[in-house]
Amino acid sequence: MGVIAASSQRFLKAQEGLDLVLAPTLPMAGFAAELPGPVPGVPLGHTGYTALFNQTGQPAATVGWGLDPTGLPIGVQVAGPRFADRLVLRIAAFLETARPAPLRWPVIR
Repeated sequence: MGVIAASSQRFLKAQEGLDLVLAPTLPMAGFAAELPGPVPGVPLGHTGYTALFNQTGQPAATVGWGLDPTGLPIGVQVAGPRFADRLVLRIAAFLETARPAPLRWPVIR
């Protein structure tokens, strides 16, 4: 069995019995938009919270939750078991209405 397949099996087993998983989207508040990642030479190093949901075919959505003290966005990710797309979207929609403060997105001119 390949490394990704083995990781996927462990990941799915760890979630048995859970309806949903809430997790950060990134392990930091953010990084410069023109960079492929926060660490030079490791362009996908920041995808640890999202990659396994993709590899296991689990539906997931990210909702902007707030801003850090410097104004960078902070996201929360909701993921469900395979084929629970509607549940994930319903919870993501709820989180958008329940966030602690409105987000002020920058105006692009």
